[in-house]
Amino acid sequence: MISFILKSWRRQKGRFILMMIGALLISGGLSTLIGLSETNKGTVINSLQKKWTAS
Repeated sequence: MISFILKSWRRQKGRFILMMIGALLISGGLSTLIGLSETNKGTVINSLQKKWTAS
């Protein structure tokens, strides 16, 4: 099965390259979105801690 996949990739190099570029773009975008959500979460928590203090 692996040899079939490798042979297919060798025959269709352009398609393989486009798939790899797409996979890299998707993984990079998801990493960025996750990082931004974590940053926003920290910002909200810090803002709330500054405004309200526990008794």
